[in-house]
Amino acid sequence: MSKQKVISVIVVVRNEVKTIVKTLKNIIDQDFKDFELIVIDGASTDGTIDLIQSFNEDINIFISEKDKNLYEAMNKGIGLASSDWVLFMNSNDFFYDKNTLAYLNDKIRSKEGKSVFMGNSLIKYPNYDIEISASKNPLQFIHQATLYKKELHAIYGSYLVDRTITISDYIFFNQVPALD
Repeated sequence: MSKQKVISVIVVVRNEVKTIVKTLKNIIDQDFKDFELIVIDGASTDGTIDLIQSFNEDINIFISEKDKNLYEAMNKGIGLASSDWVLFMNSNDFFYDKNTLAYLNDKIRSKEGKSVFMGNSLIKYPNYDIEISASKNPLQFIHQATLYKKELHAIYGSYLVDRTITISDYIFFNQVPALD
């Protein structure tokens, strides 16, 4: 029987043939290897599935089926995650460097009792970049920079899947008292 991984990295994707390889390579190339990689594809039709399957030996769980929306796909990933900590990446998202997961593992080990870790994000546009600092505004979180305990969903529920709700993640994290 294999040991439970420390972190579940969940990639949610649909029709991202241009970016999925770079995203998966970025995750797989992390120096820290004690994570499981879960890929939830929303029934892509553009060749994305074939590219994902070329990484089969590095992906722990892969499913491809139609979703109602992004939040339903995220809920599927949470349900499949076997580790205590989850972090979401979308196609075209990348960790800042190869030590990101090692850094997060150190945070988990050194800060027992915390349930959420929020980091900074750098959003790159063709002509400019935007940096979002979690320390300046802890409620302006970005999934790709938010590592949290999976058990929070048992306490506060799943992401809302209603098609009219586009801020389900914001609603979820606003229920969690005293974000770390």
